[in-house]
Amino acid sequence: MNPKVISKIAEEFRSLNYQVPRYQPIVGENAFTTAAGIHVDAQLRNPMTYLSMDPEVIGRRANIVIGPYSGRSSIEYWLRLMVWTHHLTWLMPCIGGSCSCTMRV
Repeated sequence: MNPKVISKIAEEFRSLNYQVPRYQPIVGENAFTTAAGIHVDAQLRNPMTYLSMDPEVIGRRANIVIGPYSGRSSIEYWLRLMVWTHHLTWLMPCIGGSCSCTMRV
């Protein structure tokens, strides 16, 4: 089946006030979203190792969120996204537990 058709069908259901479950594959609100450290690391290195398909095919994008199972890659990605790149050199060792800085974060 064409993924674009699946997405259009889900939109049609939404227009009828049907709530598509958030975790429904491909069309759910949380589809293509991950917070787990190992999955984020794989997705950042090569998206197709983790994603079942390119989300852009159906007008979506992959999302990386920070949660209790986020790892170093997730946090580094988030810091880069938030333009904290100038802080990475002293902040990343703190995430690994080997921080020697005196600044409290």
